[in-house]
Amino acid sequence: MAGYDALCAKCRAMHGQMLKQNDYETLSKASTIEEAVQLLTRLPRYQEIFSKREPVFRRSAVEHLLHKQYFSMYEKLLIFSEGTQRTFFSYLMERHEIAYLIRAVHAVGQERSVRFSAVPEYMKARSKLNFAAFYEAETMGELIKGLAGTDYYDAALRFLSGPSAAFDLFENALYRDYYLRLYESGCDVLDPKSKKAVRALLEKQVEQINKQQAARIAEYQMEADASLLIPIHTKQNKAELEAIIRGERADNRLSADVEKRSFFALCQRTVFAGGNTMAVPYALLALGEAELKNLTYVIEGIRYQVGSGFIMEKVII
Repeated sequence: MAGYDALCAKCRAMHGQMLKQNDYETLSKASTIEEAVQLLTRLPRYQEIFSKREPVFRRSAVEHLLHKQYFSMYEKLLIFSEGTQRTFFSYLMERHEIAYLIRAVHAVGQERSVRFSAVPEYMKARSKLNFAAFYEAETMGELIKGLAGTDYYDAALRFLSGPSAAFDLFENALYRDYYLRLYESGCDVLDPKSKKAVRALLEKQVEQINKQQAARIAEYQMEADASLLIPIHTKQNKAELEAIIRGERADNRLSADVEKRSFFALCQRTVFAGGNTMAVPYALLALGEAELKNLTYVIEGIRYQVGSGFIMEKVII
């Protein structure tokens, strides 16, 4: 489709530099975080961001740079996007906005500080939220007040007010509402072909998220029902989710891993053979996030010396 050629071509070029299985295997065998950083510096995708810095061998510093590299993907794709494409990117950024908001909420609830500098510059520049105020808030009331007029205010008022804040329910409500908003309002800004392609990816992604949530409800015997799930599913899929919640599925952990790998494979196919639609950058960003999580796990595994074999079992490729 006209208008997507350059954007999708850029996506495929960026995908070519993403890490392969042999890269993860090499990294997983590093004996120290310092050695892993040196290996990352030799890879084209991470050379620039690590080589420009003084040596960073602390886990938190390495993970900060990995997050910065991930958000740089948005910056690069925006150069090749326009109009409704940029509007859709803003919808995608909301999910990360929620993640950093939740960090601030937990910091206030646990009376500990979180550095505002941890919020990526990309988000500071484009978010509707005043993160500086959130990260300076000393009480939950101050934080809730700062959310007035946003999509998150009602949930904050409902779950964070009073003497006992329900952090898990607040987080669940935000993500539940977000995916529904993305599926409806976000996709509605796209042309019909892109809308259909993105929704197909979203449906698969939500199915994976819902199965994980259903398994969590069953494992911890939470007093909850399907109302905690994202309401994007077929009748057959809903019945399966309700069976998981009732504990009628014993393979929940294995199923979650299979679902993650299945969605990863779908995103791979979409980047290569998804035509020229908004589903291609959506899939690329999902793959980029998977890479971020993989590398975070690799760094953690090296830190705790769990061994290459154990690390590679958890890496999604």
